[in-house]
Amino acid sequence: MNKEALEQLAKLRGAPAVSILCPLDTRRPGNPHDTATLATLRDRAAEQVRATVEKGAATSTMSRVDDALASLDLQHPPPGVAVFVSTDVSQVVPLDTSVDPEVVVGERFAIRGLLTAVLQSPRVRVVALSQTGARCIDLTGSNATERLDHGFPLEVHAPVEADAPHRDFPLDEHEHAEAAKFALRAVAKALRALQRHDDRPLVLLGAERDLAYFDEITDEGASVIGRVHGDYEREAATAIAEIVRPALDAYQHERQQLAGDEVREAIGSRAVAGVTQTWTAARAGRGHRLVVEQSLRFPAHVVGEALEAARPDESDVFDAVEDTIEEVIRHGGDVIVVPQDCLSDVGRIALLTRY
Repeated sequence: MNKEALEQLAKLRGAPAVSILCPLDTRRPGNPHDTATLATLRDRAAEQVRATVEKGAATSTMSRVDDALASLDLQHPPPGVAVFVSTDVSQVVPLDTSVDPEVVVGERFAIRGLLTAVLQSPRVRVVALSQTGARCIDLTGSNATERLDHGFPLEVHAPVEADAPHRDFPLDEHEHAEAAKFALRAVAKALRALQRHDDRPLVLLGAERDLAYFDEITDEGASVIGRVHGDYEREAATAIAEIVRPALDAYQHERQQLAGDEVREAIGSRAVAGVTQTWTAARAGRGHRLVVEQSLRFPAHVVGEALEAARPDESDVFDAVEDTIEEVIRHGGDVIVVPQDCLSDVGRIALLTRY
């Protein structure tokens, strides 16, 4: 699921909006535990729906929920699934990572769990380079798919002295660098076409010398988020996914750290911090990039136009952090989720504002 689809879900309104998140066991297709867990979540949703709307609307909504759950293929389960059902919407979203089981019924869909799952399932493209071409593997979460289009896997042989005399350059056994660049230019051309079709961040694999050659002849540098040295030309796609995992983790950690540093430096000018201020700015449509700790919750209610923390025994309570996330996404902003205590010095949540 991409940012645009998340934004559309965040914009939808109308009770009852039913959100169900469920982990599934990919190692045991068709197992009874998954079926039982989904049934339990379905019953919790039915109880909340009946408490929210009149009987006829509740029956109609749960019929749509049952149809959505029936569409799941538990013989080929993904690691997790998100189900969103309302009067006008019925979406089943397979997830590439596991999620915590959750049921939320309200006036809009609860997308925080979905967002976290999406952020934990980066869409990247791995290019395994060699001096005679390249392979291309797309990673979405734990799924690795070898590209068999746009010319990949690509095999290129540079001209040799025996070729026609009108070749682009003379080659002999001492001109390996130019031969490698000849092949890598063909790789760069094919990769540009693929990126125009489906743009993804890139991780490059290859000998250190070949990666340096590739940097010289390509304009893809801005898209590269990681490099791994070594010859992986013949590795299976699933093995390559494991090989690049440390590079992806390092990129994610760096991105989280930079986002935290950026909002800290901007507090007082282009950023606000703390639950109350971020909630207020997000609801005003000012949110450009929200940085929030993964486990943060803030049960609250609104008094007048002000946000107040809720007492444990109060009803009509909502999670102000979830609300803030949804408002930022609904207005086209970005959300970065960071580990616990990364923002303890600024109230565990901060928002870089548009103005």
